[in-house]
Order: sequence, then structure tokens, then C-alpha cells
Amino acid sequence: MPGIEIIRGVAALVVVAHHMWSLSTLPRFRWYWMVEGFGSFGVNIFFVLSAFLLSPPSWALRTRSDLASFWGRRAARIMPAYFVNVFLLFLFFVPVGVLFSKVGLKQVLANLTFTHQLFPSTIGSLGTNGVLWTLSVEFFLYLSLPFIGWLFSRAPFATFTAMMAAGTGWRLLIGLNGDGLRNFYFGDSGVGIELQSLLVARQFVGYLPLFAIGMGARWVYENKRSWFEAREFTINLPIALGLLFPGMLFLVFVERSAFYTHWVWFSTFDTIVGVLIVPALLVAAAGTLAPSRVNRLAEWAGQRSYGLYLWHFPVILVAYERGIAYAPPVLGYWWARIAFILVITAILAEVSYRAIEMPAQRWAKLRLQTVGRPS
Repeated sequence: MPGIEIIRGVAALVVVAHHMWSLSTLPRFRWYWMVEGFGSFGVNIFFVLSAFLLSPPSWALRTRSDLASFWGRRAARIMPAYFVNVFLLFLFFVPVGVLFSKVGLKQVLANLTFTHQLFPSTIGSLGTNGVLWTLSVEFFLYLSLPFIGWLFSRAPFATFTAMMAAGTGWRLLIGLNGDGLRNFYFGDSGVGIELQSLLVARQFVGYLPLFAIGMGARWVYENKRSWFEAREFTINLPIALGLLFPGMLFLVFVERSAFYTHWVWFSTFDTIVGVLIVPALLVAAAGTLAPSRVNRLAEWAGQRSYGLYLWHFPVILVAYERGIAYAPPVLGYWWARIAFILVITAILAEVSYRAIEMPAQRWAKLRLQTVGRPS
């Protein structure tokens, strides 16, 4: 599915664009919330994509060896690059006195176990990388997907409905009567109630509708594969952007979705965006990638999207001279700073892809092929 790489590349680049703008704290303009929504839009694409791509393997699990292979390959996909990222950022960005304190050790333990999203005190990863919270959500998807996939393969409509209801219900509870959850998570921390509500909503259960949409889209694709293949779709970057445009346009409502008092938007916005992503996903999965330099560049970004996603945030902090204390940004020669961000992030993504991600996946594939073989 080479077209999927274009969708991945777009997702990574809109997140990079969002953080380059938001971390600059530039003056706002009338439609600035659409740019603010680029980050969540990219994350939503990644979550829907994860469920879409991993559904068939989760439906096919039959034995303990299958389960070990599934989890082993998932671990090889995200853990090596993630741990390298966390290790280097904690080692060189965080003051020694903070790192080797009770707070620092708690943060290290949370990041090592992918539980940093569960606790308000650890969600920020000591200010080093504002995207790591999504890896915690992704990790819990990997853990639960064999069970969810088993249910979906046997009762797709009931499982889809249950996932949609659970995630929407969680966010509705926060929007309509969330004091108990907010107090449980935050107590008297002094964090504003709007931010409390948003962070609680972004727990794993709050994203179940996006995972349900990804699984449902894959179920439709697999059951109608002959129909899709007969259409001989062609996919390229302009087509992908055109198919994603309705979801981008819907970001005009993202401001309302960020406030729990707008409980309808708060509980349904991400789900609607996920549905609007599906046409691009299906065409990209079924389509033939048109040969062109632009498409090759988009495919390159998609293949290295994980590295782009992991490394861009700390690079932006360095370029804007903000550090983990988030000092006011320095924006002189802004064009050179943006060029620095793009070039260094691309180099780090390439190194991550070639030196960490691909070797880890090749090792896992070779190693896990021997699981279950008679000696």
C-alpha cells in the first residue's frame, strides 16, 4: 500500500507545521484555531491508520506464538527509536538535579513503561518532547488490540458500536459531569479545569472511536477488496490532500472541541474528523502510486514519519532557544530557524529510519519467524 505512505507523510508534516507555529507564540489571526488543529488532525490520522493497518494481523491471531510475534513486532516498531529519543533528551536537556530527583526518577519510570500519559505529573516528559504522550496511547492500543481484534473478527458490528459508545461516553461524562474524574486525576494541582478536562479526555479510552473507525474501514476494505481493485485508483499527493481537505476544513470547529463546556463538540469532534479521513485512507490503500518527484518525496516522508514525528519537537525548542523551561521564543532570522528545523529534523529522521527502525524491524522479523518452529 504505497499510497498509505503519502497519508503518513502528510500526517507527520502537519504536526511539524503545527508545532513550528504554536511554539513560536506568534500573534493570532482570525482563523488561527485551524492551524492549532493541525496537531490533533495529524495525531488522529496516525491513530486511525494504526488500527487500519494492524486489524488484519489482530484478526488472524490464533496461538501464543502468533501473539508473541504480534507484540514482538509492535515492540520493535516503536520502542528502539522511542527509547533512544527519551534517553538522549533526558541526558542532554534535563538538569542533573532534576533528573536524579524524585520527580525525575518517577518520570523516567513512567516513560520506560509507556504510562506517562496516565498521570498529570508525568505527561509532559519533563518538557523535553510534547508528542510523547501519543506513544503512550499507541502502546495501550498495541497491548489491547489482540483482544479487541478477536472480538471484532467475531462480532464486527457489536464491537464497533461498543468502542464508539465507550469512547464517546467517556468524553460525554467529562463534558457533562466530569468533576469526579478531574478530582481523581488532578486533585488540588492548580491546573485549569479546561486543561484538566482535555487531558482526561485524551486517555486511551477517549480515542477508542478513532480505533473503531480504523478497524471498520479495514473491514469494509477487506470485504469489498474486489470492488476497490476494479476501480484502479491512482493516488498522488494532490489527490491525497484533496481527500483530506474536508477533515482539514472541519478544523474550523476545533476551538469549540477544546472546551468541555461545548460538550457536543468536545465528545464528537475527533470522531467526525476520523470519519472524514476514511475516504483518503481507502483510496490510498487501493490506489497505485503515480510516479513523480513530489510523490517520491511524500513517500520518503511517510516512510520516515515516525522519526519526523519523534524528533521535530526538541529541534524546534532548540531553534527557538526555548529549552525545556519554555522561555520566550527568539525569532530573529526566522527563515533560517525554520530551515534549520526542517533540515535537522529530516536528518534525524533519516538516521532513525536507517540506523534504528529498520534494523530493529528486520531483527524482529528474523527472530520471530523462529518462534514456534520445532528444534
